[in-house]
Amino acid sequence: MAKTLLKFIKYNKHFIIAGVGCLTAILLIFVGWIILYRITLRSQKNHMLNQIMNDARIDIIDAMRSYRNWLIAIKKDILGPFVDNVINYEHTDDSLAERFVEFQKRLCPESGEITYHRWFFKLKEYELLFPNTVKCRDELMRRDREIEASLRELVKGIKEDIIESDTFDLGEKISNQVQQDLKVLDEQEALVEDFIFSFQNYFFGKLTGSEVPTREPERYSRPRIILDKEENFILVDNKNISSTTPPSP
Repeated sequence: MAKTLLKFIKYNKHFIIAGVGCLTAILLIFVGWIILYRITLRSQKNHMLNQIMNDARIDIIDAMRSYRNWLIAIKKDILGPFVDNVINYEHTDDSLAERFVEFQKRLCPESGEITYHRWFFKLKEYELLFPNTVKCRDELMRRDREIEASLRELVKGIKEDIIESDTFDLGEKISNQVQQDLKVLDEQEALVEDFIFSFQNYFFGKLTGSEVPTREPERYSRPRIILDKEENFILVDNKNISSTTPPSP
């Protein structure tokens, strides 16, 4: 039987070699198709994930810009004009109390009317995609609640010391609080700008494989948002640093 097999191989070796070559080619094509299929699936998965993350980025940035615009509106369209109204008040004008009601409604809306916290809920919604924003998000929210509490205290003071007392004079206490609130609003606006700048650069840096250095502030004494070594967004408070000297790393 062995001789018969050897004789068969001898006379049909060309067919056997051709058959083995065909099987090898088919196997290579099959393996290549499997590899290409897996690469395609991975590419589609990455594309889908990038699209989801980009949509989330757009949502977050849009909400942060709305919050920044709200902070600007408080300073320029609500608080500043009303203070000017008090300073330039004419006793023949009886509309200041009416303007205060509108001022109070815009500065301290009812909880059901609050829309400027959308940024916070957007960051919570996308926390699974961007877990490195949690510390910064919570710190910004803590500062926001302090701002709200201070503004409500300011409204209460204006109502008691100016509107109800019929003095129509800001007084030192109210003036100092207004200046302090404006300063804190400025800082919060700058922090939001920092976050938008850092978040955008972080996202696009990951896509392109490049790295953008942290923005250097004009005044180092202000708090700012940076990426730490673990790529977490953190808020750095530089209260004890001079305005022109950069903090040590």
